[in-house]
Amino acid sequence: MLVRARVNHALAHFDDLFVIMWRVLTTVEGARELQTECERFASTHPDGIGLIVIIDVRAPLPSKPAREAVAEFMKRGSSYIKASAVVFEGNSLQSSAVRSVATGLALVARQAYPQKFFSDVHQAMAYLEKSLRPHMPGPNADEMLSSLTSVRDLVAEWDRSLH
Repeated sequence: MLVRARVNHALAHFDDLFVIMWRVLTTVEGARELQTECERFASTHPDGIGLIVIIDVRAPLPSKPAREAVAEFMKRGSSYIKASAVVFEGNSLQSSAVRSVATGLALVARQAYPQKFFSDVHQAMAYLEKSLRPHMPGPNADEMLSSLTSVRDLVAEWDRSLH
């Protein structure tokens, strides 16, 4: 289910997974909205949730305040997030720089849950399936990929409605 679609980010959830798609800018407002909506979703899943973060190829380096807001979300999420996968789309120099910042955020946040970084969404979903299985009976990687494709379609539909 698509929760919010914005120019800079989109939030969604399905089964036991929460999705954040950083589409353009990572903003403080987006990080706060992520925290609010993810906490709301987690409150309905007492066994915890998984998190999938998708960083678009267009996404530049986030500002220091945005990085701090995301790190705060990651720390607070330690009470309900059981595993997280971060997918960097694209292989440009900019994507590498964003990947470095995200890796640094994980070190600063010191979240209690495992988080791995991927360049391929298929590998990320396989990791989440394996990592979440001990905590909750969730969907398999193929089902998660199908749901993520549906979310992407809804975001694309939202984009078209703007024009």
